[in-house]
Amino acid sequence: MTHATEKLKRSWTLGSFAVLSLVSIVFFNVFSKVLDQETVVAVDGRWIIPFVVLLASIALGPFINRKWWDRNYAYVSYGLGLVVLVYYLFFLVVPARMLRTFYEYVSFISLIGSL
Repeated sequence: MTHATEKLKRSWTLGSFAVLSLVSIVFFNVFSKVLDQETVVAVDGRWIIPFVVLLASIALGPFINRKWWDRNYAYVSYGLGLVVLVYYLFFLVVPARMLRTFYEYVSFISLIGSL
């Protein structure tokens, strides 16, 4: 990769990060009243299983079958994430809680990205 291409890629990444951060700050300031009216609904403890399986597969997958893991890591990760996303979208219908969680996620990613 040439130096100019690398520099362009880096500036595009930083620009995208800055735009995402600004849009999310504006979005969450506009919807702050909705976020303050959040109702807490208990989530069944079994929904931690996809996260535990993902952590275990990240830790053990390369040791058990490295070639398979290198080819299928993304499918495993997205599949387990999709299971939880479907639960939150269709079974635990609490949009304020989802917005709050997304806000905290964007805040965390912004913090990590700024470091």
